[in-house]
Amino acid sequence: MPLAMSTSLRDQLASLVQKPIKLLHIESTIDIRLANWHEPVTFDGELYLPYPFEVGSIRISGQGSVPGLIIKTPAADGYIIALLEQNDAFIDCSLHILKVFEDHLADNTMVVRSTYTIDSVEGIVEDQLELSCTPRIFKDLKVPRRAMFRGTCPWLYKGEGCWLSDGLGGLEAPVGFTNESTYCTRTLDACKLHNNFSRIGCAPAMPWGHPFLL
Repeated sequence: MPLAMSTSLRDQLASLVQKPIKLLHIESTIDIRLANWHEPVTFDGELYLPYPFEVGSIRISGQGSVPGLIIKTPAADGYIIALLEQNDAFIDCSLHILKVFEDHLADNTMVVRSTYTIDSVEGIVEDQLELSCTPRIFKDLKVPRRAMFRGTCPWLYKGEGCWLSDGLGGLEAPVGFTNESTYCTRTLDACKLHNNFSRIGCAPAMPWGHPFLL
């Protein structure tokens, strides 16, 4: 989880007894600012309204996807549901989680920030609305970027990788491309049939077994 911590905060955390407050800020058509606290909180000139929410644990997939986070908030009173309906479910909105301290609200350097992108509304579980988020620095990042196999080409036939950019936003066949109307089976023999072996996306020299991840 990406964190930003000021020098003054690091120096004081070890010596002061802090009373942490979690703040949530969603950048949408209107800014939504909530404080998981018993009263309104003003920090860095912005007002955060008291409303309960829970920052869930990091979700890690075994399939190579970027770790994400679940934000939970009550759904029974309809407040967040109404905001979802007015703001396209917050999809692709930036979500900031701030950890501040009751005794240092006047110091805008005393904060730990995390920034995410809201990916989806997971649904309502036990009267809790769940928002799925991805760390902002990983937005649109594909993990892994590419998987290479020994004998199978990953390129889409006549798509990016197989064909070349025409400089106008489209694709064109490489010089010498043959048998264009014949479907490609994405094998070594198929690339030879289309006279496109130099652009094959697999790696014949790799040993058999698991794919090589890039």
